Amino acid sequence: MRLAGFIHTVYSGYLRQGGGLHNYDIFFYDHEQAQLDKLGQWLKEFKAQGYRSSEMTLLSFRADHLSAASRLDGGFKVRPAWQAGSHTAYASVHAFKGLENKVVILTDVSLTDKGFQRDLFYTGMTRATESVRVLCDKGSQEILYRWFSGKD
Repeated sequence: MRLAGFIHTVYSGYLRQGGGLHNYDIFFYDHEQAQLDKLGQWLKEFKAQGYRSSEMTLLSFRADHLSAASRLDGGFKVRPAWQAGSHTAYASVHAFKGLENKVVILTDVSLTDKGFQRDLFYTGMTRATESVRVLCDKGSQEILYRWFSGKD
């Protein structure tokens, strides 16, 4: 709720139950390969936990052809979210609005203080019904901490 910028209490009937910090993680990368390595690690971890590929979605702040998913190697099979199939789906956050999946990994997160990016980040995070992971450019770390602390 703090991330969305709400300062007043929100009717709790709208909130999902059962979430917690164990369902969330963030990794700040300082170069592209570090992001791809961590993405591969998280995909392997979720598979080991019993999640099917179709229960995971990669959402990017970039267009599909520029996303981390389009550069992922190591034998991971991914597909655009608009295509049917059993592989892990990927899309931009914009394209995935109104949809959800059990696991969402936000990639290519590079933030400025602009309000629309805060809205986009919130939208991406709330597409997950069980677990969310965030791959964020290290240069955005201060902005994200301000959002989470409620100081912005």
